[in-house]
Amino acid sequence: TIPHGHYLVIERGSTLPLLKSYFNAFDAVSQSAYERLVGIGAKRFLDELDAAMHESIQANMAEGGPIGVALSGGVDSATLTAIAARHGDIQAINVSVPHGRDLDERPMAEAVARHVGVPLSIVTMSGDLYRRELVDATRANEMPFWHVQNLGYYLASRRARELGIRALLCGDTLPTALRLEGLDAATLAPSRLLHCGPPCPA
Repeated sequence: TIPHGHYLVIERGSTLPLLKSYFNAFDAVSQSAYERLVGIGAKRFLDELDAAMHESIQANMAEGGPIGVALSGGVDSATLTAIAARHGDIQAINVSVPHGRDLDERPMAEAVARHVGVPLSIVTMSGDLYRRELVDATRANEMPFWHVQNLGYYLASRRARELGIRALLCGDTLPTALRLEGLDAATLAPSRLLHCGPPCPA
């Protein structure tokens, strides 16, 4: 497999591909912020992280209007859902893959939604649906898919639009926000904020 932050270059006439790096998380870390966070102790670190996450999510919800959360049931989206629910009414959306039991996160999403007390809308993925929507989803993404989840996000945003949701919060890479400049809310914004307006023109 290709490591994160790398790509392969295959040159004509070469027998082996060349592995090149395009991103290294360590290059993006603020040394001063890192040293400060290491030195403040676990409790204060968690308190600052909690406050920054609340501030960031609340800021994303401040414009008003219905807000959705893409809820897989994993740690990132469950945390995002629980915090967002404290700041207003939200609608959770899950993309279920019932034919792949090891891949289907619906039971976890249902458990989180039940525990937090938010409504959950399920989009059921099938092979036919995947093939039927792939072209439009790729066009809306404006680039080739790099991960199978891209189609899931497209379907979740479309469901959000059908439900009248203004924006869909997604926390799929929330921990990577910590590589930025400390714990201010601007750097802890949810990793994607999908505005659920009309579809992109073809």
